[in-house]
Amino acid sequence: MAGTRPDAFDERPVEPASRTVVYLLLGAGLSLIGLFLISRWNYLLFHSLVELFSVAAAWSVFLLLWNARTFARNDALVFLGIAYLFVGAVDLVHTLAYSGTGVFSDSVAANLATQLWIAARYVESLTLLVAPAFLHRKLRHRPALAAYGGILALAILTILVWKVFPTCYVEGIGLTAFKKASEYAISAILVVAILLLLRRRKDFDRRVMGWLVASLGLTVGSELLFTFYVSVYGLSNLFGHILKGASFYLIYRALIETGLRRPFVLIFRQLKESERALQNTNEALELRVAERTKELSETNAMLREEAHVRLATEKQLQRQNFVLKAIRNVNQLIVREHDTHDLLDETCAALVERSGYSTAWITLRDEKQRLLASSHRSIEGRFPRLSGLFSDDGIPPCVSRAWEGRGIAVLSPDGDPCAGCPSRGCCDQTRMTACLEHEGVRYGVLGVTSPEGLATSEEELDLLQEVAEDIAFALHDIYLEEEKELAVDALHGALQGTIQAVAATAESRDPYTAGHQRRVTQLSLAIGRELGLDDDRLEALHVAALLHDIGKVAVPAEILSKPSRLTDAETALIQAHPRRAYDILKYIEFPWPIAEFVLQHHERLEGSGYPDGLVGDEIHLEARILAVADVVEAMSSHRPYRAALGIDAALAEIEQNAGRLYDERAATACLRLFRERGFVFEAEA
Repeated sequence: MAGTRPDAFDERPVEPASRTVVYLLLGAGLSLIGLFLISRWNYLLFHSLVELFSVAAAWSVFLLLWNARTFARNDALVFLGIAYLFVGAVDLVHTLAYSGTGVFSDSVAANLATQLWIAARYVESLTLLVAPAFLHRKLRHRPALAAYGGILALAILTILVWKVFPTCYVEGIGLTAFKKASEYAISAILVVAILLLLRRRKDFDRRVMGWLVASLGLTVGSELLFTFYVSVYGLSNLFGHILKGASFYLIYRALIETGLRRPFVLIFRQLKESERALQNTNEALELRVAERTKELSETNAMLREEAHVRLATEKQLQRQNFVLKAIRNVNQLIVREHDTHDLLDETCAALVERSGYSTAWITLRDEKQRLLASSHRSIEGRFPRLSGLFSDDGIPPCVSRAWEGRGIAVLSPDGDPCAGCPSRGCCDQTRMTACLEHEGVRYGVLGVTSPEGLATSEEELDLLQEVAEDIAFALHDIYLEEEKELAVDALHGALQGTIQAVAATAESRDPYTAGHQRRVTQLSLAIGRELGLDDDRLEALHVAALLHDIGKVAVPAEILSKPSRLTDAETALIQAHPRRAYDILKYIEFPWPIAEFVLQHHERLEGSGYPDGLVGDEIHLEARILAVADVVEAMSSHRPYRAALGIDAALAEIEQNAGRLYDERAATACLRLFRERGFVFEAEA
């Protein structure tokens, strides 16, 4: 909500504003006509639709902002989301209490519904007034959730139980003075909230600001319409509810725009800022090329009077211009190329084809002089034996000087340093070499050879040094990315190895169920694939299945291997193993709620499972899949207190209780795997 506006980093094509307005107006018009017709046919149905839409919008705001709270740039969004959870709850009770629903007697329904309405609007308006305070202030999420829950409970108790909430509506008379005064007070609070938002408009995206102000304005209009109706079925009541539904839609748009789309834009903000910085560098270099070109043109105009040096000077200026363009091309490569070999090849090509050098070559090596990678480009096949630069015969002086010193090493093939050079026969021109170094780390050497008849200048050497520094910077980034990928792979492998070791340790305490967790894992993954789970959820299922019996480490081994019927106390110890597993796993920061999956794998749909007696969708899908796989494997395998019952008996149990004890989709997938796909447990290697 606060800070840089999200559209500063949003590169999606934007639909024309005129078309969006037409769509919104058309949708609003059709909705208004439909709601009006419904209200004329059945006002109670109209009221229920509008209120339930508002409840759904309020709860959607809470669910999405609560789950995205870790990405929020400020806590004002989360504060609003928490409030709308409870505002929606009160509005739901208000909907059920409305005259004609039959939930409450008609003698009290109208006043009760109006009291609930006033309570919800006070909470909503005060929340909108206070929310901007959390734009740059930390909110403790769970205490805030508890505080709003207490406010909701207090409001319900004062209205439904203690009946001390002031009367708001008298049948046949209409609204009470308290109700009208409350509507005006709520409207005043909302007007103040609008003024506060306008003062903080720099903290908001322009579209979001418009939606928020429009929503608050519609809410004020709705409240004013509710100050003078006599019948709950009157026109002012009708249009008041329509404005209320529209205001909740705009709140939904405003908060979801910043609360849902914005966090994921921010995740890539650093990457985009880096990309923008490189683009700015490229633009600066282009400007520098233009400035240098202008300077060189002016210098060229002055030197035209010197006939005896004119040709050499023009060629030198042209070369410097080529080098500047090469720098621009190299910087474009740094932005685009993320492969070492491609970067080297394209850089050499740019230096030869666009800068006029006869030869360009790059060699990368380690501190022990070992060649890691190399590339070169030349005119007419010059410099064919590049590998000789790092042969056992010795390193050429030009490479050695660049590697050990600073700046550009310039050597002539006729000079003393080149005597005895192993690659002298491949180089008959002036060679310039520069070390590829970034932040004290040397990566290799860049070399070029000048065309015949052209002398080097200090400016050209400076530019070539700049090219070398840019290449070293690009190599630094590539190596960092490669190291990061290797580290991530190593961590993932270590996690998998640790999980396997922990699972094997737990399983080793119970020789009769050796391989149980492995086989449950096989079947669970097969069921998950049959249900079409994505790779991330399959990996979570894999980890949970391997660890689902880890809690048995707290059960004495003699109970696990007892060949006779267990006592009640022993059974209680066995049934405590999901809770023990949860206590072990809850402190491990998995990317998924593994501890909850394991805790619930003995729960049953109708509530007869343990340890918490959860029902239906209260149980994670992964836990429901584990439950089916666990039962099938356990029944079909030998146990100390009974012989194996066989796979047919296990499948019969699943088929008989599908939809009652076991998740029907998971059970159907399991039966299909065995009966149609030919699934069998893999033998242990």
